[in-house]
Amino acid sequence: MKDTIIICILSVLYQLFTACDHQPLCYHHPHDHKVTVIFNWQYAPEANPRGMCVFFYPEHNDFQYYRFDFSGRDGGEVELPAGKYRVIAYNNDSEATEFMDYSDFDSHKATTRRGNVLESILGPLSHEPVNGQNVHISPDDLWGAIATEVTIDATGISYICVPYNPSMDSSPVAPVVTTEMKIELFPEDVLCHYTWEVIDIDGIERIDKVAGSISGMAHSLYLGTNDLASQPVTIPLPSRITPDGRIEGEFLTFGHNELISSPHKIELYAWMKSGKKFVFGREQENFDVTRQVHSAPDTLLSEGLRYPKTEVT
Repeated sequence: MKDTIIICILSVLYQLFTACDHQPLCYHHPHDHKVTVIFNWQYAPEANPRGMCVFFYPEHNDFQYYRFDFSGRDGGEVELPAGKYRVIAYNNDSEATEFMDYSDFDSHKATTRRGNVLESILGPLSHEPVNGQNVHISPDDLWGAIATEVTIDATGISYICVPYNPSMDSSPVAPVVTTEMKIELFPEDVLCHYTWEVIDIDGIERIDKVAGSISGMAHSLYLGTNDLASQPVTIPLPSRITPDGRIEGEFLTFGHNELISSPHKIELYAWMKSGKKFVFGREQENFDVTRQVHSAPDTLLSEGLRYPKTEVT
């Protein structure tokens, strides 16, 4: 009886093992595809980030994503399951800019830390609001790209690149369908760049050093939807006195939310050679640059700015 049982067991084991002789083990999901991500810099040819990252968000699957990072600005190869996605890409070498809530396409945003309007001169300080607004430091260079309706399957890839700046005449908004396993993204500069100056300054020779700020700017940008945060903040402005007697500076910002009525005002914080400290622009209408910000983003903020003839404490 025992011999019969042993023979039966051996017979079953033999059939199991011989049935597997020609069945290769599957180490990868059979529907994964190798995809080449290409960054085309035709809309930001001067950009030279140290690295890029790309997020693939599966549709109909909240709070799941695939992140890939690349050295340099060219891109590289990734491996993804077949399916439908939305895509966000941007440079991953930012220092001042912080990224939050990236588990979801719609909430993925770029922002900056809290700051102080005087830290460009005095270094790290407590985070004191100015005129009722929190202070957030200016972001650093940020280039981003969006793609939607991304479909990856055995026949190839189809997708639509969505521009951050729709005014670009040649922005790639038409659907792309290719049998090649590649997706071409077009990073753009997503920030507003400003230069500004104060002219006709009375008594500038008495000023030792100066810092500035501008109010009413957005403190974050939602990278998947290109929407700005609704809470206005004040941004510190590192400033310098020029040899010809002007005060000037440059700054980057996410922009201004058109739905917010908060004005944009420049203030200057001056340390006089006498040791006294003054705030200029808090009450002067000619330091209100709201119209300029709304009508001519990324341009010089100089028109109509005059230094008050009397010092204001």
